Amino acid sequence: MRVVKSFALIAVMGLFVWMNATSPRAYSDEPQGQKEPVDAALRQARRLADELLERVRGLLMAELEKGGYEGAVRVCSEIEQEGPRE
Repeated sequence: MRVVKSFALIAVMGLFVWMNATSPRAYSDEPQGQKEPVDAALRQARRLADELLERVRGLLMAELEKGGYEGAVRVCSEIEQEGPRE
């Protein structure tokens, strides 16, 4: 069950980043000075989500090769619960 929750959390985070990056929001009514910080924040969120995804994927693949599914479950339930909080 924890594996499902962990994967769901990662999927939801990725979905939010994707939705923000591809949303049709128009910034035309915002002053130019406000658009730049929003764009920078979106780029940073996208970069952090990509880094988290690569980190989790790498850990899961290493554990699957080393210890099978039990190791992968441990990564999701113990190790990576702290990752998004950083």
